[in-house]
Amino acid sequence: SPPEKKNGERVQLAHHFSEP
Repeated sequence: SPPEKKNGERVQLAHHFSEP
């Protein structure tokens, strides 16, 4: 898996966690 995909997934996860 390319780093871009991993980075995107990490950002999505962070966003989900940030949300209530």
